[in-house]
Amino acid sequence: MRFPFLFSTCLYAGFFFHGTYAQLRIFGPDQGFCQGRNMVWNANQNGFLFFGAERADANASDGLVVYHIDTQLTALSKRTFLFPGPAFPGTIQPLFNGHSFLACGGYYLPSGASVGLLLWLDDQGDTLKTNSFPVFFGSSSIKRISTGPNGKIGLVGYRTSTQNTSSDIWIAQLDSTGNIEWERTLGGPANDVGHGIRWHTAKQAWAISGDFETSSYGNYLAFIDSQGQWLNDTLISDANANGNYVLEIDQSGQIFMAGESTTNSGPAFDVFLVATNSAGHVQRWGYLGGTGTEAGFALICSADDSLIISGYSTTFYPGLPINPYVAKVDKSFSGGRYASLSGSGIGIAYGLTRDPSQFLYATGSFDQKHFVWKLSEDSLVDLDGQFEALLTNASSIKSILSVQWMAHKMAWELMLNEQAFDPARLSLSDLRGNALEYNMEIHAASIFIRPQPHLPSGIYLIGLGNQWIKAIKP
Repeated sequence: MRFPFLFSTCLYAGFFFHGTYAQLRIFGPDQGFCQGRNMVWNANQNGFLFFGAERADANASDGLVVYHIDTQLTALSKRTFLFPGPAFPGTIQPLFNGHSFLACGGYYLPSGASVGLLLWLDDQGDTLKTNSFPVFFGSSSIKRISTGPNGKIGLVGYRTSTQNTSSDIWIAQLDSTGNIEWERTLGGPANDVGHGIRWHTAKQAWAISGDFETSSYGNYLAFIDSQGQWLNDTLISDANANGNYVLEIDQSGQIFMAGESTTNSGPAFDVFLVATNSAGHVQRWGYLGGTGTEAGFALICSADDSLIISGYSTTFYPGLPINPYVAKVDKSFSGGRYASLSGSGIGIAYGLTRDPSQFLYATGSFDQKHFVWKLSEDSLVDLDGQFEALLTNASSIKSILSVQWMAHKMAWELMLNEQAFDPARLSLSDLRGNALEYNMEIHAASIFIRPQPHLPSGIYLIGLGNQWIKAIKP
């Protein structure tokens, strides 16, 4: 491993960054490949545990890695966990006692199937125990874990199913010793992936986010209680492409989510943001971006009622590869302050954390190496209009196709442009893919789908062959 080196000036070795105080550490194998994810505060060692994956060289095996990093960004030690195929990291999370940590991810088998993985670690990064989740007919991966009441652990990711070769959102709850108490999958005929999970105290339920590709890449938010019972589901948008990568809850119980999405003008990506009230009902969603391409991968709800987001952007340095940024905006998603790294390689800030002195740390990958970027909020500079917000009130969400609820008929009106239509191709289901009964009427170019019995307000799916249409019942 190459000895890590430190940048603490504004211009050094091809990297440039704004700010009155910032430090950058780049580390990893000389000839290998790295994918850094996030790191967490390790109070017993007065430092951090940094989590990611790396390959020592082109011929080496992939491994998940844990580095012990001090507050001066020195890598003090490293633990490597090797696998028979490529490894992909999820996140690392401190557990209740403060003396142990839980990391997640997955790896590929020689057969091409993938295995979801949990690693329990002590404060040195040594393994306490592991738990793997093979899917013999397909693949699985754990994207994120979170802690709940009574020592419960929630996880979210994806698994394939026997009925469907595409992926489904996968949610599970473990007891304090790591045994699965229940697990659920949710998905349709396309690739659906869970990315975010946090315990929502007011609702006494897990809040789960992800990508629901079955409904034209809808951003998905759901609540499931500690007994594994679904409470409600929401699809938030119908943009051309979405990634709902992170979910966090502030002290008042409001939920915020971030990811990436094309706006209607496309084709560049913007940061996709969602806000709910304390009851978990979506209040607004929108896009935050500039002239280039942006994505949000990590999110902190700040005590001063603001949001701090990290990810990648091409707006700040046009013409260069994508580079990491940190931005601070208010909870209405309006402009604020930022810092950005510029270099010749591709850089993404996958993680954000703070230390007890409230310094910010962005972590991720830069030009196939790990990086840790330490900065103070005082070093952030004004966005000066480089990011603009396009907000959408949640009540104005429309279906991407011509489907409209007709209250006087208590039915959806579906407009079809096909001259030859086979009614047997239609189906109606909820967001979990459960078939629902309905009556159908055909009048000229319109088809009316009347659910039986009456359904509560919400979002449903109308299937037309292998095409799925989002249907909203106000």
